[in-house]
Amino acid sequence: MQATECALYYCVKNVDSSVRQNILIENITEARDITRQPSSWQRSNEYGDVLPSTKGPPEEMTNLEFNELWSAVHKSELVLANQNNKSVISYAISSISIKSLSVGVFSLHVFTAGHVTTVT
Repeated sequence: MQATECALYYCVKNVDSSVRQNILIENITEARDITRQPSSWQRSNEYGDVLPSTKGPPEEMTNLEFNELWSAVHKSELVLANQNNKSVISYAISSISIKSLSVGVFSLHVFTAGHVTTVT
């Protein structure tokens, strides 16, 4: 048995760069205090009140992963921010960018009869 997982997640990184004797030196760390703003990446009410039959499962409405059915709905941008310090810059990623990346990662694999085949 073999299992493979491919994941993409959004984060903010701090990059400290300097040049010493013509050599670029970088220290890159993840900004762990910058997280997903809970009110971001929400489905818009394209047609006023969303009918219960078209709402979709709650976990799909906040999921960034591509889904052939639920990824078609319009979402607000994804915002990464420091939830404890509102004066820190927040970062917004457009819904079209997220959907493009998600479908790109999804299209790397073809799911058939319980097997995953990598498309090259």
